[in-house]
Amino acid sequence: VPEALTAEFADLVQFGDVREDWYQLYSDIFKKMEQPTGSLVGQKPPANPSPAAPLASYVGTYNNDYWGPARITEKDGKLQLAMGTKLDVPLDHWNGSDFTYSWVSENSPPGTVSKATFDGDKLTLEYYNTFGKGTFTR
Repeated sequence: VPEALTAEFADLVQFGDVREDWYQLYSDIFKKMEQPTGSLVGQKPPANPSPAAPLASYVGTYNNDYWGPARITEKDGKLQLAMGTKLDVPLDHWNGSDFTYSWVSENSPPGTVSKATFDGDKLTLEYYNTFGKGTFTR
């Protein structure tokens, strides 16, 4: 872990010896950061999920003052979520008006599963809702 080497060097310069087990400290932090996120990680979809509403009823642009617009389209009988220029993923039906989506980025390690919940003209994206800012309105 390069960060540990930098911290050890800083200890040597400031104090004349290494004062912490920087490698272990950074390894523990990075292990946590590499874990997939989402409340549905590791869960199996319900055996008999409640049906979704007609997919066309979810289609539209949902706005959020913090994150910008989330665009929901229907493509080949599935919903598609697009945000900005980088996120463009299919939504998989989970149960009722709950769908899931997965992608890999620096903040969503492999295995991350995020929930997209539709409620009337509102769409809540779990991944973006950490600080309560993940609700988008159509």
